This record gives sequence, C-alpha cells and structure tokens, in this order.
Amino acid sequence: GGKLDGAFLKSGLIDEMYISIAPVVFGNGIKAFDTGDSEALLQEYYLADVDRFGEREVLLHYKRR
Repeated sequence: GGKLDGAFLKSGLIDEMYISIAPVVFGNGIKAFDTGDSEALLQEYYLADVDRFGEREVLLHYKRR
C-alpha cells in the first residue's frame, strides 16, 4: 500500500496518478504515500483532469510536471 507507493514516488517512477474520492468510511484509513517527505514530492504533480461519476464520486487525474 502506502509504503510501496511511497517508494515509487520517492524514486521518481510515477508519471501519472488517478485518485478516486468516494464517500466511504474505511475506519482510520491508510496513507496513500507513506514517506516522510511525500508532501514536497507531490508538488511535482499538477491536476490534469477531473471526472465525476454520479453525484458523489470524483476521479482526479494528476500528471508529473
């Protein structure tokens, strides 16, 4: 999960990301990118597109600058 994704992010191996946001509760949740500096690394990406599915779900498409 988050540790593997964080390792890919830190290594610069992610060119694009699709993140789905839906109103579902999973308990405490898990981090998508489990690295200490993921916030700084994610600034290399910009929001390229947003798709809506129904009234409650959104798909975010990010690309690397």
